[in-house]
Amino acid sequence: MFVNLGFGDKGPDNGPSELNHVLVPQFGIQGPANSAPFSSAVCLQNVAVPKEAPAVAGSAATIQLVEIGLDGVARYSVS
Repeated sequence: MFVNLGFGDKGPDNGPSELNHVLVPQFGIQGPANSAPFSSAVCLQNVAVPKEAPAVAGSAATIQLVEIGLDGVARYSVS
């Protein structure tokens, strides 16, 4: 899994043009198994905005979660 951050609203669908700030370095989780699906909840503690990120009060920001599934296909989620 990867967790990235992007700023601005000039990209596709009024989102950022790049999601190039790493919020959490690449990590993996144990599971799921085909016989026991994952609960779809992961808690990440102490996630901070990188010091080099252009964050100021009122900034438009988007968080992107990238998951590599059991089948090797990347799944993207943004909020």
